[in-house]
Amino acid sequence: MSQRELFDLIFLPGFSTKDKASDLSGRGVGMDVVKTNIKKLNGLIEIKSEKGKGSEFILRLPLTLAIIQSLLVDVEGEVYSIPLSSVLESLKVDQRQFHLIGNREILKLRDMVLPLVRLERVFGVERREELNDFCYVVVVGTVEKRIGLVVTRLVGQQEVAIKSLGRYLADIPGIAGSTILGDGRVALIIDPVSLIEEGDGAGR
Repeated sequence: MSQRELFDLIFLPGFSTKDKASDLSGRGVGMDVVKTNIKKLNGLIEIKSEKGKGSEFILRLPLTLAIIQSLLVDVEGEVYSIPLSSVLESLKVDQRQFHLIGNREILKLRDMVLPLVRLERVFGVERREELNDFCYVVVVGTVEKRIGLVVTRLVGQQEVAIKSLGRYLADIPGIAGSTILGDGRVALIIDPVSLIEEGDGAGR
């Protein structure tokens, strides 16, 4: 048998690495069930293993099946989706509390200085409304860094399915993909990590 055929034995119903049955046998989900459900989603599962080093199980699923919880925000009439996993908090702020240090807007939030990013400038959204004193700041962050995304208003939370933008638009900084909203509009999904990592992005 080839190595691949040996690995496929793991996916047979009733396969076990136990020498004999015990009270706990059969309490988990077998790999046959895993493979069956992945096939139903038109996906693939691949095993890479090397004796004495370990094993790797690789799942490949269609991108359209990637569903995330997101916060929908409005930026001058354009709707964007921010992954909730990156959102720390959101607040309504008087823009007169913003300060300019060098070419970067900041907000003093409790005991920290929060760099601000205006999404309308990042994505070139044309201003449709007169400048309002109040706006919303969505604080996003990683383990060590955080920034505030300045938006016009909060729309609400929603589950969205991530769709690819295609290879020609795949490398746009700050964009992780797109989604189709309930009313048929397309909303871009923001990649907060790339906005945080881009030094000049936070300074716009």
